[in-house]
Amino acid sequence: MRILLLVNNLVVGGAETQTVRLAEALVSLGHQVCIGYFSAANAFAAELDEQGIGYYCIRPRPNN
Repeated sequence: MRILLLVNNLVVGGAETQTVRLAEALVSLGHQVCIGYFSAANAFAAELDEQGIGYYCIRPRPNN
């Protein structure tokens, strides 16, 4: 199954750490997982790369 997890940012914190641990557990069960986040900070990039978990910073469009 393909799963997208969304979180505000990927700085070291409770919800962010739990999101990464959930993603790792889902990958170990055979799922394809990506994490989307809204802030440019990403303290977990190396760990996610090692686990094969995709991550994407979602930037809002500028107001026109």
